Amino acid sequence: AFYMVVEEETARRFFKNLAPAEYQPFLAQLITKMQKKIGAWLRGQLILGIVVGLAVYIGLLILGVKYALVLGLIAGVLEIIPYAGPMLSTIPALIIGFSISPIMGVMVLILYIAIQQIEGNILVPKIMQRVTGLNPIVSIVALLIGIKLGGLVGAILAIPVATMIGVVLEELFAEYSSDS
Repeated sequence: AFYMVVEEETARRFFKNLAPAEYQPFLAQLITKMQKKIGAWLRGQLILGIVVGLAVYIGLLILGVKYALVLGLIAGVLEIIPYAGPMLSTIPALIIGFSISPIMGVMVLILYIAIQQIEGNILVPKIMQRVTGLNPIVSIVALLIGIKLGGLVGAILAIPVATMIGVVLEELFAEYSSDS
């Protein structure tokens, strides 16, 4: 998916040459739509990373935890990895929190859990719906299927793959309904 966005002309030529000549204009249009949707997905991931990173930074700042900025950056960057990323970003924050005091460690844990609950149940479905056009339920189901089929890699690729499948189905049904 990332390759399709970065190397758009090469990807377009490659996929276009796979199809017979009469389908090449349709395929070129389909690839362009996919590239736009995947680009939107990447922007959505960036937005989620910034929002989560800022929330962690502000929360840790309020709690008085040292290295709040670094921990916020870690949380924002690891946001790209569904489920595992947020858990991994929690570890250094917990180490620092518990090194201050047990109460601070628990407060840091509560902060991270609260941010991840808001992110996972509200922000991800809504932001991904807005940028990719996928229904939030479809996004959640795609993530669950991706995790089941491909583990961590499947979870990362679930939304882009669901988006590309959505574009293909949309085009096929639009083509089918215009023929009848």
